[in-house]
Amino acid sequence: MCIYIIYSLAAGATFPSPASFFTDPVVALFGMAGLATIMGKHTDKINRSKKRTFPKVLGYPGALFACGATVVAPHIILATTFVRERLLQKAAGPTIPWGSALAFLTLFRELPASLKAFRLGQTPLDKPTMPFGTILKGTIIDANVERAWPLWFVAFCGWHAISFTYLLVIGGGLEWAIRAMLKVL
Repeated sequence: MCIYIIYSLAAGATFPSPASFFTDPVVALFGMAGLATIMGKHTDKINRSKKRTFPKVLGYPGALFACGATVVAPHIILATTFVRERLLQKAAGPTIPWGSALAFLTLFRELPASLKAFRLGQTPLDKPTMPFGTILKGTIIDANVERAWPLWFVAFCGWHAISFTYLLVIGGGLEWAIRAMLKVL
């Protein structure tokens, strides 16, 4: 809740109302990051769990597509919110600060690597689909295949989610700090 309030203030909005907690795109951004991680976890456990989860119902091809969709969705939500609030409607109190665009850096490293892992498909039970020792460069942190195994898809979903949300918050915080300093001067 604190991040949400700071985020709204960084965007130049007034103090958010409780109702905006259910309609604000910022909530969807953080929610999609959590959903991606949970989808990855349950996709990893399709063959190991007796529980009837959404990825198990979808099967491997559908579950991997759903993981990819939950990793791509935050970028789409962020881009459409910028376009809608800043270009089309010129919102008086935008919900997302310009500094949040920093999160688009994950489009260059984390997103392609995650989608590659999903594209490689179902993992055999004894080894990952990428060779051990592979280190994938990230914007904030690197992904190490040895540390990710045996929870393979959750590692890539979580890696993207962490990098995306960290950059989102760092960008919003930097903008807030800049706005606060400019008001003082």
